[in-house]
Amino acid sequence: MKDNKLDIVMCSECFQDKGLKYEACRVGSDDNSNCPICGNTNGKKLTNEQILVLCDRFFIWGTYEKTEFGGASVLNFSESGKYDTDILVSEYLKNDISLLYDKLGIGVFYAAPQMWRIGLISWLQELTCNNMRKKEKAIKEIVSRVHPIEIETDCIFYRMRTNIMEEITEAKTFDAPPTQFTSSGRLNLDGDTVLYGAFEIETCIHECRATINDTLYIAAMRPLIKLKLLDFTDVSENPDETTPFEMLDIAVRFLFTANSNAYVITQALADRIRNMGYDGVIYPSFFNQIRDKEYKNIALFGRPIEEGKISVDCVNRLVLNSAQYNFILGPAFNSK
Repeated sequence: MKDNKLDIVMCSECFQDKGLKYEACRVGSDDNSNCPICGNTNGKKLTNEQILVLCDRFFIWGTYEKTEFGGASVLNFSESGKYDTDILVSEYLKNDISLLYDKLGIGVFYAAPQMWRIGLISWLQELTCNNMRKKEKAIKEIVSRVHPIEIETDCIFYRMRTNIMEEITEAKTFDAPPTQFTSSGRLNLDGDTVLYGAFEIETCIHECRATINDTLYIAAMRPLIKLKLLDFTDVSENPDETTPFEMLDIAVRFLFTANSNAYVITQALADRIRNMGYDGVIYPSFFNQIRDKEYKNIALFGRPIEEGKISVDCVNRLVLNSAQYNFILGPAFNSK
C-alpha cells in the first residue's frame, strides 16, 4: 500500500457487494477525481486510512456472532498479506476480497478468536459443569464477591407494563405478578415472584421488548424503607485473576448478556441471594450490548408493593413516537 494516508486508493464503485459498497459510501469522502482503480468519478473516494476503517466495519464488526457466552468476529483482515481463498461468501464478495488483496495488499481471513471471548472462562465452566458441588461452590463465591448496596427512600426507579387489563392507576397493578401467574425469567423460576424494573425509562422500553402496537404504561417507584441489594455491576476484583480466562467481572457480564440459556445460572444466583435475606439485586441491562452506557436493572424479590417495601409515586401512559437504528452491514455466509 502507499504510505501517504491522504492518497485516494479506491472508491465505493470498485466494489460489487452492495453491502460493502454501502459501507464504503458511509466511510468515504466526496471527490470528483478519477478513481485510480476503476476510473469512476462518482464514487465515494477512499484513502488508505478509510479503507482500514471500512474493513474493520464490514469484515470484523459485520461478522460478529454471539456464542452461548460472549461472542467473536468470524473474519479478520491484515496488511501483512495473509489471505483465505475459501471464505464461504458470494462470488461477488469474493471478487471484492480479491481486489483488496491484489490492489492494496489487504488480506481477509477466518479469525481465530481468543477463547475467553467465546466463554472459555473458568467461572463459566464451573457454573455449567455437571458437578453440583463445584457449581454450588462457584455460586457461593460469586455471591460473596458481589458488592452489597442500600437504596434509600429518595431513589426513583421505573416499571413498565404493556396492554394492562386491570385498573391502571392502582399501585397493585404494578406489583410483581401473583405466584399462580408467574413464569420463569432471568432471576426467577416458575412460582417465584420478582418485580423487575430499571433506573431509566428507556431501559424499561428495551427490556419489555415494546412495540408500536402495545399500549404502554410506566410507573415511577421508590422505596418506603431502606432496601438491601446485591449489585452485579460491582464485583470485587481478585489479584490472582490475572487473565480474562479467570476474571469474574467478565464472566458476570457474559451471564447477563447471554440469552435464556443462562437463566438456570442467574436463577440459582438469585435464589441464594433471596435466601440470604436480601431484598433483591441490581444487574446490567441485556441491551447494554448496543447502547452508549452501562444501564442498570433492578429486581426485587416477592411482591414488594403488597409487602409495603415500595410505593408507586405516579403512573403515566408512554407513547413511542420515534425509533432509530444504528447498524453495520457485513458479509452473508454460505453453508458450504
